[in-house]
Amino acid sequence: MFSFISASFAILLAASQVAAVPSGSSPSVAKRITGCDGLGSGTVNTLFTFRLTASGGTNKGEDLVLVDSGENVGDADIFVLATRNTVPTPFVPTFSLNNAVLTPDGTNQVDLAVAAGELPGFAANHGEGGHIYCAAPVGGNFVLAVNGDKSSFALCFANESPNPRRFVVYKPDSNHPAYNSKTCQSVQLNIVDV
Repeated sequence: MFSFISASFAILLAASQVAAVPSGSSPSVAKRITGCDGLGSGTVNTLFTFRLTASGGTNKGEDLVLVDSGENVGDADIFVLATRNTVPTPFVPTFSLNNAVLTPDGTNQVDLAVAAGELPGFAANHGEGGHIYCAAPVGGNFVLAVNGDKSSFALCFANESPNPRRFVVYKPDSNHPAYNSKTCQSVQLNIVDV
């Protein structure tokens, strides 16, 4: 197994100020959150049922899928985002963003806090989530932001062979043992309606 998540990642819980969405509001209605205000007007913390793709450089919108990282938080497996073309699967998950918590639809997984150099992760039955994600407008569409940052995601190949998987990493670290930082390519994570 690979050590994808550091100990600090597993216990780190981010605190951000979140505005509640009024009960009974339409899924298309979203509230702004303070932690995302610096990302511009139109930034929201609630959207329902979308896919995530990665684009930037030579990547023109690769579907992202969930893959078991081989790490655990408590007794829950941690899942991370990888490109579909490096993890062949017929299933491309949809996600929802609710009060700044990113969740894979149809699961009981919630997002975990993410530190620089780490892979954004999800775990089952692990509290209410990190409240650290939002959707920021870019060119008439939304991109995913974490910790108030929409520009620090990358796709990086894992340090494995013969067929390395390509993972989403937040602010890649040149010395991280789980991925080869020389293969990292900056991307934005696009929110795609389904």
